Amino acid sequence: MNGEIWVVCDAEGTGLSGCSCELLGKAQALSEKGAGTVCAVWFSEIPPPAQELASFGAVRAYAACLSDADEYGKARLLARLAKTHCPQILLLSATVQGRSVAAQAAALIGTGLTADCTGLEIGPDGKLVQIRPAYGGNLMARVTCPGSLPQMATVRPGAFSRCRPFNRGCCAVMDCTSEKSLENPVRLLETIHLAGAQTALGEAEIVVAGGAGIGSARAFDQICLLAERLGGAPAASRAAVNAGYAPYSSQVGQTGVCIHPKLYIAFGISGAVQHLAGIQGVKRIAAVNTDPKAPIFDYADYGIVGDLHRAIDLILWHTS
Repeated sequence: MNGEIWVVCDAEGTGLSGCSCELLGKAQALSEKGAGTVCAVWFSEIPPPAQELASFGAVRAYAACLSDADEYGKARLLARLAKTHCPQILLLSATVQGRSVAAQAAALIGTGLTADCTGLEIGPDGKLVQIRPAYGGNLMARVTCPGSLPQMATVRPGAFSRCRPFNRGCCAVMDCTSEKSLENPVRLLETIHLAGAQTALGEAEIVVAGGAGIGSARAFDQICLLAERLGGAPAASRAAVNAGYAPYSSQVGQTGVCIHPKLYIAFGISGAVQHLAGIQGVKRIAAVNTDPKAPIFDYADYGIVGDLHRAIDLILWHTS
């Protein structure tokens, strides 16, 4: 397969977000399989970090000065550039904005889009195989789009391990600001930042999670407090989210976020296959459960069979 692999990158501070680093690393792996040349798409008011992009394998950056909140403008410019330059593959992070931009751009281009992928491969025919959970995470679907280009996918943050930067020459920046549409019917009225925002789940080195066994939303508040004490992020299983104990944004697993912290502490989580799929990149797992036969213990490095609420209280007491 010849052509280009485009990765739509997000800014974090003055550089690349962690999600973008993951995607660029995966794009480089696909490139090594003959999928094409890695290129970045950078739509931000911050100048493109050309040296950092080059260190992750991008040889070219299509850049334009756009407000970070301008989803409408980003989608239309992305579609226009894709029609002009015809990339083979177009990847975005499955963030709230990434999903919105991808859906609009795919409709404007007239191509397929596979959302929330957890895996990407190059098939025997050279086409991109997009892997995602389906039917509530009960099976993994392998999707190809042989009839249209580019092959578009959004990828869940944390689905791939972040590769280390490597030297690969320079990244040429192509300024595409003049090509953006001047018409934008969408006007941003206000930006509200959530108070007491926790460490981003996909970036946290310590994650404290609660499952259906925690029994209440009040118990999840204790999970959040413990995560804050340890300098980490709170998480939940799908069962805990479905029970109303925790918000969907904290869900880990095939139908949630894939994580790769150094330490994962699971309270009241049985260890369903769908949940385990989201913690495959974890370095160390500690589990607390009243059921000694819970599947989570087969994967845990440390296990406690006992009352999870007492365990949480003891850890909070020792970290106070």
